Amino acid sequence: MGNENSGAKPFMAEPYIVLDANEDEITVSPKRPHNDGLINTHRLLSTGFSASYSMILPESVTPKPRTTHFMTYVPAAKSAVIGYGIDGDDNLLNDMWVLNVETRKWTQLNIDSSTVSPRNGTTACFIKDKIYLFGGFSGTSYLDDLHVLYLPTLGISRPATTGGGPAGRIGHIMASYQNKIMVWGGYNGDWLSDLWILDTDTMVWREVNSEINGRTSATYASHNDNLYIFGAAKSDALLKFNWTTEKLEVVKYTGSAPPPELSAASMVAVDRYLLLFGGKYEKRNFCLMYGFDTVRNWWFIFHVHPDGVTTNVSDGFVDRNGMFMVPRIWSASITYRKQTREVVLFLGAPLLEPPNIGIVSCGDALSVLHLQCDLYETFMYMSRM
Repeated sequence: MGNENSGAKPFMAEPYIVLDANEDEITVSPKRPHNDGLINTHRLLSTGFSASYSMILPESVTPKPRTTHFMTYVPAAKSAVIGYGIDGDDNLLNDMWVLNVETRKWTQLNIDSSTVSPRNGTTACFIKDKIYLFGGFSGTSYLDDLHVLYLPTLGISRPATTGGGPAGRIGHIMASYQNKIMVWGGYNGDWLSDLWILDTDTMVWREVNSEINGRTSATYASHNDNLYIFGAAKSDALLKFNWTTEKLEVVKYTGSAPPPELSAASMVAVDRYLLLFGGKYEKRNFCLMYGFDTVRNWWFIFHVHPDGVTTNVSDGFVDRNGMFMVPRIWSASITYRKQTREVVLFLGAPLLEPPNIGIVSCGDALSVLHLQCDLYETFMYMSRM
């Protein structure tokens, strides 16, 4: 989920031409994140459900705006840990920060920066009290130095592993389940399709056979014992990796799906759904938000509206169908705060100084969606009797 002007090799999926919503009737400068000066006469559609979209400025010091950084969520601390990446001047970074999603305040981690070189394209995952980090680009080479941030002391180590292991890369998938870490796909001068699993108890890598072509800068989210992967492809856009069988397979779906070529989007699991926001797609500056029902394998438009306080209609665009389109972001971090039923988005492109925090309040929308699903499943059950 990268910066097109960085020194790294291609990080985005190749753009392909696909019709997307109704934004083709407007033209906006790609440097302008909002709908400044556009004349929009369409009226908002009244939908069966809608989430509230807000943008806030944190009341704290903030990290430098960046893309292609890593992010992982630490549930016990109610915090997201981010680091590395590339800034607007193409400088590679090696700092690390914590965002408390409850207070919405940033704190810089006091790590020994001499132990890690600046890089972008690293991915990370959290297991117990450790953050495992792999991959990235140093400006001259692709990195394969698996390293671990031990949160209680903020010490960084490079544990010895056996079994070979994946080559250095960017744009790869990296996710964890229980004591296992999976790395798949990415780019290092070649488009990669190898799939590796690391047992963090034994620190042994093993390669798992997969016949599916790899992706670069696809988005992904975990739901129960499945990892869903979407985008950065011409076809077979949605994949599912099962942690028990260790099989990667194509998911057939119905409904209104995002473009399969979408790259560097943000996706998070919310109850039985996956919610997808933003993503790099041609030169479109506005986009719809999407939901995916993991039970029905069904995509739908996840309707949002401006909150009327921190955002209004002029911050996005209303398409000819009356649906509110938000400013398109990519390479952004995303997490879900279950206690308040809020999706939280931060950093990524377009680079804003200071970086604001996007909040999508989903409570009312989720209540309606769950009710609709209950009614649908009751109807399907009755129809089989």
